[in-house]
Amino acid sequence: MASTGDVTEWKTPDVVRFLQRIGLQGVAGKFEDNEVTGEDLVSLTASELKMDVGITKLQAMKIKRALREGEGGPPSSLDVDPDAAGGTAAAAAATSSGAAYPSIHAEGAILHLNAEHPDAAVGLRAGTARRPGAGAAPAPSAPPHPALGVPIGAAPMQAPAAIDAALVQAYGQAIATITALEGDQVALKLPAAKERLRALTQNFAEEEKKVYALKTELEKNSTRYSALDGGKWYPGKYLLGKHRHQNKVEQAQAKASDTQRKLEAAAGCCEVTGTKLAAQQALVTELEGKVGQLAAAKRAEADLLVRAFTGAAGDAHENAIEGEVGRLAPQLEQVRTYKTTYARAYELIRQARKQLEQAQSLLESSSRLAGIDVASNIIRPRPAFTNTRGGVMVDVAKRAQARQATALCGAAVQAVVQAKTLIPDMPRVELTQIRALTGMGIMDIMFDNIVTDVIVAQKIRKALRQLESQLADVRYAERWLEGWISGRIDADLRQLEAAYAAKKAELDAYRKQLMMQAVQAAGGGR
Repeated sequence: MASTGDVTEWKTPDVVRFLQRIGLQGVAGKFEDNEVTGEDLVSLTASELKMDVGITKLQAMKIKRALREGEGGPPSSLDVDPDAAGGTAAAAAATSSGAAYPSIHAEGAILHLNAEHPDAAVGLRAGTARRPGAGAAPAPSAPPHPALGVPIGAAPMQAPAAIDAALVQAYGQAIATITALEGDQVALKLPAAKERLRALTQNFAEEEKKVYALKTELEKNSTRYSALDGGKWYPGKYLLGKHRHQNKVEQAQAKASDTQRKLEAAAGCCEVTGTKLAAQQALVTELEGKVGQLAAAKRAEADLLVRAFTGAAGDAHENAIEGEVGRLAPQLEQVRTYKTTYARAYELIRQARKQLEQAQSLLESSSRLAGIDVASNIIRPRPAFTNTRGGVMVDVAKRAQARQATALCGAAVQAVVQAKTLIPDMPRVELTQIRALTGMGIMDIMFDNIVTDVIVAQKIRKALRQLESQLADVRYAERWLEGWISGRIDADLRQLEAAYAAKKAELDAYRKQLMMQAVQAAGGGR
């Protein structure tokens, strides 16, 4: 039987043996009756397997899981040495899915992710980067650390002898700055200070509005008081008598005095709030400066770590972790390239499928109109090269629909050609056949007699059959691409990203320990 690394090459007997190996021999007959191949297993989703073959959803999921995990046959290796990888998730990510990726075109070159093209695929052995003088990790005599791949409780951390003293001093200063600023919790204080500043700004604006309103009211009251006190005439001034006039003057004076007191109180509150606002603005500015210093110190720390361990610096443990990071990085980049390429091809094929479905609908309508035209000529024969108004309208409609269908087919052909160029191994899509949809020989629909109408109807039906055949292949290719993306590439990508992130974090943490050891040895950063 073909290995799981060549699932797409399995024949039906291989599929049956695969089912027997994973304990599903009871449904093997259904797969045999439907002549299911390995290519079908890869391209069909679990739901499609359940519907098309007639198995339970649980059985379909078990089949897809077995394919991903390489059960039922010898696992395919992407040229990964599990021992060298320390048994990490990187090895699992490389071998878990079984089938090798079909080749893709990327940047003008064909890439492969399988055992036959190891260096082009992941650069695992060719891309393993070790600094000059960096030796392999010593053989562990104690149980290995699950992440480091080095013995727990082995010899103490070696003092790095080749780290530049100036870098060590700068690193110590950066760490001191980070420690001080993080201890002061400037990053936590800044959002609260900004919120307080926002509230004070809003309060100050409201108090300013109140002061302005009171000033306007005071000006109005003062004007009225001055007019009354100056003897200005008003209705009833002489009729009501002097006593009445004096009351109005006193009321106006009291109102103006009350407004003056309110204005003084509001202005005092506004002044206090303004002082608080200025102080809060200064605090926010100070905290923003400190947060900027913290960010700069962290960038400096990261940069110094990279610079310090460029060359022969570091110990055997650090070199071992760096080697694992170096092996994971090209694998991750490669799978990302595959994801981008497959996603682009999938979008092109999906677009082509929609265009072909629209073209199919138009050709079906055009074919029905052609049938009506032929039937009309049979029922009511007319002289050669003549046409009725209704016949002309039918001819115009079917010609317009055929033209639209042809244009859609042309656009779909371009999309399929692009997708096939990206994924040369995409099954059941033959460029020679798909290109035949361009034109399809139906653009010469003429307004004529029964003979030409019959010819045109035959051409439309032939074009429709041709389109339906290619549409079935395009739909299959769409499912195939979706199966590879969702059932394999995404899973590999998640595993590799998690493994790389964990190993990179481990490398950074270990390098920080080495640098702090060097800082303490040099007596700096205190």
